[in-house]
Amino acid sequence: LLTKMMQEFGVPSERILVLGSTSDEITCIHDSIVQAVRREPENVRFIVIADENLDYHTHDGVITHSGSTALRRARSMLTAQEEARTLMLVRSANDSPADVSKYCSRAHGVLPKGPYSRSAVLKSIVPTWVQRFGAPP
Repeated sequence: LLTKMMQEFGVPSERILVLGSTSDEITCIHDSIVQAVRREPENVRFIVIADENLDYHTHDGVITHSGSTALRRARSMLTAQEEARTLMLVRSANDSPADVSKYCSRAHGVLPKGPYSRSAVLKSIVPTWVQRFGAPP
């Protein structure tokens, strides 16, 4: 769903990286984010969207990792210049003031879960993008 949404905004499919299909991808997502940022030239900006609840199955049941915690860890691993090129958002259906405050302490903002329309996503992302990077030319 998020891949399709990004493509509708003109992001080429080769520039979209979706992680989380394996336990290794989930537990090491912070490393993958850091590697992606460091791999690209300094003029490239990133939108990173992480679900708050990143689940994978083991023989003992379902294990859940916090997406916002992974984003906080990635941010702490990046240099200030690298981190300044990112817009990291937590995607969650939990939107109480306490939850939003927690997510915003770990990431740059929140993308509410729910039915997506182009206008709803733009309304959620554009103000945070402009606050972080300025208005596009």
